[in-house]
Amino acid sequence: MRKFKEKNINSFFYFFYIMILTALYLGLYNFFSLRKELNPGFGNAISINNNNDICIANKKNIECQKNLFKNIDNNNTNILFLGNSQTGAINHYQEGDESFITSLNKKSNLSKISIQAKGIWLPNANLREFEIIYKSLKNCFIDPEILFLPVFLDDLRRDSIRQELDSYEYYLCKDLINTKSDENLPTRDIKLTGNIEKLNNKIKSKTNIFNKLKSLNGKVRVDLYKLRNLIFNIKPSSIRRVKRAAYQENIKSLENIIHDREIGNFKTFIYIPPLLNSDNKGPIPYDKNEYLIFKDQVKNICKNEKCIYLNLEKSVPNEFWGLKTSTTFNNKKLERDFMHFTHKGHNILSEKLLDILISHIK
Repeated sequence: MRKFKEKNINSFFYFFYIMILTALYLGLYNFFSLRKELNPGFGNAISINNNNDICIANKKNIECQKNLFKNIDNNNTNILFLGNSQTGAINHYQEGDESFITSLNKKSNLSKISIQAKGIWLPNANLREFEIIYKSLKNCFIDPEILFLPVFLDDLRRDSIRQELDSYEYYLCKDLINTKSDENLPTRDIKLTGNIEKLNNKIKSKTNIFNKLKSLNGKVRVDLYKLRNLIFNIKPSSIRRVKRAAYQENIKSLENIIHDREIGNFKTFIYIPPLLNSDNKGPIPYDKNEYLIFKDQVKNICKNEKCIYLNLEKSVPNEFWGLKTSTTFNNKKLERDFMHFTHKGHNILSEKLLDILISHIK
């Protein structure tokens, strides 16, 4: 009996000792890591500030998106670009650099066509998320005459929907729909309604530690991501194989968007986005056979549905892509960035898009 008690006491102190060490580690990690900016997931590329042309899509940034669509000029052909961080970030950013969307608007003013381009983007957005954004806009009576939709093979490896899009439609439609009541507003998700959400928001607003813990959790995930890359020697040029189930779900969402646009008799451009080393002068992060099959499938979808297929993979030359910080813990080493290009690359892409629009808008 005595040995049993001693064993329990030792177990208690051992557990208590582990808890103290864990708390100390998290405290030190919190102190040092929160002094740094959380890696947004795209290295040296800097996200573009919200403006009248482009916004990031989430509930926290809803006012920017409302202003984006309140400022639509119906005398112009309205164009909407959905995109990921290739749309919303510029590599080796310098003050005054602009996205290809802003550059396109400026160039169109000097051309023979009257267009107004807007952009909504999310880092690593998949097609299922694009479908949610598109349907939300439509239910808010925002139906652009022309829609540009990029299809990134890498982003089709994930089919989950991020929390930022929960009740996105409700928050976006509020104030955009001209109504004196909430009768015409979409219903919010049940899981986000009621007193629980209000209580959570009140606690978060009053208690700063929860925001810090959220940031800490993000930093832990980034470090785990870097640790995985270090252990398995994963590099930017490492082959990203297709995940069949997620791929099919995303393709289904693509077809849903195209079909809905066809019913409304709107123009839809589906494009293969610019890709570093698409000129075969270096490695690409895909299995070449899977990449070819993917491009053929997207092209065939536009043959069967009413959309215009564009292959823009070679539109930005290699010299206008940038470098990014290491995907492991070797922060001194810079790596090729296969997703983001420089301001010059954005400018070149805008020129290509303007030529395309001139040939399709009569």
